[in-house]
Order: sequence, then C-alpha cells, then structure tokens
Amino acid sequence: MISTVIVTFNKLTLLKECLDAVLNQTILPDKIVIIDNNSTDGTKEYLDELAKESECILPVHLNENIGGAGGFNAGIKKAMSFKSDYIWIMDDDTIPTSTALEKLIQAKDDIGENNFSFLASNVRWIDNSPCLMNIPRVLQNWNTLRGYVELEFSSFVSMFINADCVKKIGYPISDFFIWGDDVEYANRLRSILPGYYVDDSVVVHKMAENNRTDILTDNVGRIPRYFYAYRNECYQSRKKGLKDFSKFILFKYVWGMFKISFTHNDHKLLKLKTINKGVWKGFVFNPSIESYGSASDES
Repeated sequence: MISTVIVTFNKLTLLKECLDAVLNQTILPDKIVIIDNNSTDGTKEYLDELAKESECILPVHLNENIGGAGGFNAGIKKAMSFKSDYIWIMDDDTIPTSTALEKLIQAKDDIGENNFSFLASNVRWIDNSPCLMNIPRVLQNWNTLRGYVELEFSSFVSMFINADCVKKIGYPISDFFIWGDDVEYANRLRSILPGYYVDDSVVVHKMAENNRTDILTDNVGRIPRYFYAYRNECYQSRKKGLKDFSKFILFKYVWGMFKISFTHNDHKLLKLKTINKGVWKGFVFNPSIESYGSASDES
C-alpha cells in the first residue's frame, strides 16, 4: 500500500492544485492523508466535501498549527496506522507531474524494496529551473548504485519513504516546528538504508520566489521564523559531534552575525537577536524522538 501525505496551512488554491495533480497520477496512491494545520481559509470545508466523494481522501484537522514538522509527524503516523508499505510526502504547494509517483515506484523496483530508506524527486521551480530550497545534498561517494545518485539528505518536498525504516527510527521531530526536520529525518533514515535521488520523478514547488532561505535578505515578516532554523541546526550539529558543532559556530553563527553587523541591510537588531536567541536555545534544546509502536499508531 502507498499512502500520500500532504501538510497544508492556509494555501487552499495551491492545495487544490496539488490534490488535482496527485489524483491525476499515472499510478494512484491507495490513500491520501491531508494534515490541515488549523487553516482558516476554507480548507476544512473543502476537504470534508472532497472526502465525501472519495474514500481514499482522509483529512485530519488539527486544533492548532503545529508547523510542518508536527504536520509530517502526524501524517506519517496516520499512514502507518493503515499498514502502509511506502509513504509519499509533500507540502501543499508541491505540484507533481503526472508520472512523478510512477517513476518513484520504478526506482523502488530497480533498487529493490529492501535496499533503500527514501527516494527523492527532482524538485523544479515554476520556470523549470532547480528549486533552490530543495536541492538535496549528495554523498561524496554518490555513485554506489548505477543509474542513481546516493544522498546525504533531501527535503520533504516529494520524499518517498520505506515504511519498514519508519518502524525502526520512528517519526519526524515535532518540536522542530519548521526548518531542519527533513534534514534530520533523512539522516536518521539513511542510518538504516541508503537514500537516492530519482531524476525523472519531477515535481514543481510553487514558491513565490526561487530563493534559498537567508535571514540577510528575507523580508522582515519572516525574520522571527529563523529562530527555528538556528535552534534546530545548532541542535543537529551538537548531536553529530565536536567537528560539526565547531563548524556551525564558526561558519553559521559567528560568520552570520558578522555579515549582518557589517553589511548594508535593514532590521539588523532584529536579525541579530533572532540568531542569538536561536543558537543559545539550541545549546539546551533536547527534543524527544517518537518511536513507532505507540498507542497512537493504532488509531
């Protein structure tokens, strides 16, 4: 069984386009779980009507916005409760091309269902250029399997997950809220089995702009969100060891503070406070990792 998990928050127009694309795949998923992060734009009403028309569509309405990390945690849990074999996850602004899932399934068959933990699609922007936010990191020894590129990590924008690995490593960390949850989870998955990039599984990530996230250039309304980016990355570098933690402090924290302080940009004080708050919180941040097999998995 293949279950699709989509996490949405107040993007009804894009969600409709995403669902239409999923429902028009050359190979359809068996279940489509939509985690609604307490949207206020009519998403609930739309999904409830859609669910009446199709038994495969299963909306889950949350009472609060628990972020992308919490949403994927809840969605993967729901998919595992159906005894899914594979879980295809994406954001609400992900528009898969018609053969995206078919190509992931072909890759699964080529590689062998017991030989991978996750597969990552080729994520493009609306002009068909690579989506800069979703470029996966390739392993140094990337060509271990002919025809496929082995990855260190990829994003949750079209990740195809082997459910057997979920049983061993558990779920994404809800407490991350946003940013870094996909990197952390991909690394955990890869500790069980390799992950691979599938070039001909193409999806479009309909972001407003094709930019990497950067506190230096982002608009002022988004600056507070970078607290999570710095906190979560600080935590992950701590967990990896002294070498990675030292690189984070020097090249992300210190260098970031220096660039903000000595370049011409607005809202310097807000940016500096946000980075400091995130990093110092990251020193003590110790989120729990939920394991598979809890009572909630049976609901």
